[in-house]
Amino acid sequence: MIEDERLEQIIRSKNYIEHVPELLEGIQDLNWPNASRIVDFLKPRAREVYPFVKNVLSTNDESWIYWVLSELVSSWPNEIVKFLEEDLIVLAENLDIFEETDLLSIEILLNNNLISHQFTRELLENKEAYIKGEIGNFQPELIDEFIELENKRIEILLTDVSQIVDYVKKNSKKLHIKDKYEALHRFLKSVQDILIKLDK
Repeated sequence: MIEDERLEQIIRSKNYIEHVPELLEGIQDLNWPNASRIVDFLKPRAREVYPFVKNVLSTNDESWIYWVLSELVSSWPNEIVKFLEEDLIVLAENLDIFEETDLLSIEILLNNNLISHQFTRELLENKEAYIKGEIGNFQPELIDEFIELENKRIEILLTDVSQIVDYVKKNSKKLHIKDKYEALHRFLKSVQDILIKLDK
């Protein structure tokens, strides 16, 4: 994150370009102080910023990639997005059930007419089939446990919040599996939403 004084120094600098990597690090989480100001500063400077964005897109930090795609790349003009086409296709062909950077990449590529509807459909249908298979691996008994865990969590939040830390510690392994199960369902819905858009 970048503090107020440091950000002011960079913004006033004539050679702000050399500070772009640092600025991009400041939007690894959009909840960080000054993240929105950094986005506002970088967004209209797409031509100067995109080479540094390529470096971000090649990292394994899905959250960072998500913020860069959603806050910068998605609003950039077609002639700049074209320079990121290969990077976006690599992301689109990956699977990211938690941050959905693959689906965001697909939407950016589609909006800029950089991939065909047929290729997009094949890609999404393959993802859909895989996710359905993953969801099908969860046994009904385990899903019942997830429901019980969620009911317990709500009960704690409504009665005695101080118990939530013990609840998480006690059930950490099951909660992790539950998170994945829920992420798979969210991802499946997102895939199906894009497929519906393709048919319009």
